[in-house]
Amino acid sequence: MERICEAERMLIGGELVESVTGEWITSINPATEEPIGRVPAGSSEDVDRAVQAAEKAARLGGIDTDGTGRGHESLRRRYSGPCGRDSKN
Repeated sequence: MERICEAERMLIGGELVESVTGEWITSINPATEEPIGRVPAGSSEDVDRAVQAAEKAARLGGIDTDGTGRGHESLRRRYSGPCGRDSKN
């Protein structure tokens, strides 16, 4: 398998965390149907943690206080690792 990307952890509440279950999802190249990497398989417990973190951020005003999205972009760059470093999205 040619590895393009492997995300070892998920960003929840500003922290890189592992999936509660430790399970993984294989990412497939749709053109070749070959595996190209893997990402943590988020469980319902992981979703609950993410929702709680998002609700807390919303109560505290979040990062994007001026509506420009710049705060979110800086977080994406900070935590993206090799998967996001060259990404245009």
